[in-house]
Amino acid sequence: MLRLEYDREGLVETVGVKLGFVKRQATGDLKRYKQSIEPRGTQTSGWRGTV
Repeated sequence: MLRLEYDREGLVETVGVKLGFVKRQATGDLKRYKQSIEPRGTQTSGWRGTV
């Protein structure tokens, strides 16, 4: 689950949110990230903390 909050700046960003562009961009980015991570099959030696 992703919760994305940001301050819109100007009319263009407000219209983009209303038309769903931000949601589609975030959804697409998460899907592409998932596709790039899953084929690895094993964990990397990266950070294991929580946010």
